[in-house]
Amino acid sequence: DSGLPTGVLYYYRVSAVDLSGNTSDPSTTATSYPQDLPPGAPTGLVAVAGAGEGEIDVSWSANPEPDISNYRLERDTNIDFLSPITVAEIPGTNYADFGLTPGRTYYYRVFAVDQSTNEGPPSNIDSAVALDLAPAAPSGLTAVEGAEDGEVDVDWDANSELDLDHYRVERDTSAIFGPGTFMVNVSETSFLDTGLDPDTYYYRVIAVDAGSNESAPSETVSITLDQTGVDEDFVASVSFIRPNPFATETAIHYTVPSAGADVTMRLYDIRGRLVKTLVDSRHAGGTYEAAWDGRDSHGRTVSSGVYFARILIGDLEETRKIAYVR
Repeated sequence: DSGLPTGVLYYYRVSAVDLSGNTSDPSTTATSYPQDLPPGAPTGLVAVAGAGEGEIDVSWSANPEPDISNYRLERDTNIDFLSPITVAEIPGTNYADFGLTPGRTYYYRVFAVDQSTNEGPPSNIDSAVALDLAPAAPSGLTAVEGAEDGEVDVDWDANSELDLDHYRVERDTSAIFGPGTFMVNVSETSFLDTGLDPDTYYYRVIAVDAGSNESAPSETVSITLDQTGVDEDFVASVSFIRPNPFATETAIHYTVPSAGADVTMRLYDIRGRLVKTLVDSRHAGGTYEAAWDGRDSHGRTVSSGVYFARILIGDLEETRKIAYVR
């Protein structure tokens, strides 16, 4: 007797029939459940890096048995599955595994389970490396004078990446951050810079994860220690833009009266469209630099050509031409 649903009790008896059609009394009754074999091994298991940090996507082909209940997915960091973990028991044939250590290799196999809880043999094994994205650029960077002369307190907001290893604080006397840039690695979200001479200093922070992936730099902030010789009656000015034309990075040098002023610096293309805002904040008196690397507000490299810097320092308003050559 074949093709019977599993899990159902069936009753059987037999009667004998002679050539004249006479039928005997039935035999004793016997009962039995249909044989319920475990499912076969799933096939076509594939593991690939997912779309998010620390994510792997796993999929496989559906089993042909009509009584499949679910699939049990196992994961291990060893191809021999010495310490497997069941990560999912699902009816479907794909699963997004997340919260994994970015950059680490994980191995997967899957088992089919039928409605009678019979579990078949494991599928083929496949592996993938959990996606390891570079950290986001640190935000909220500030630099203020410390409690002692020659000190600057630098602070920023913590990054959210689980595999973050450290931050690199960079300091320079130029907003371009050249070969002589001072660098220090810290594990916290603050740094006390000491032993500084009176000058204007520029700071930025880069996040580094356990896989040595580096973020883009944070916003650059500046601070002037002691007044830089700006007189009370000195008129705000834009000193120069150097280099100009430029191919990689240029800096706009400007002065703010000692009384302080609101400073705005925006870049426009020849059609008058806003390309990027370089500066938009209140400045203390001093001399400053604003760097531009030829990218727009979305981080895209602009086309070669002439751009216009509209600069407002208090009541002063100037427009300067900048030539970018890729």
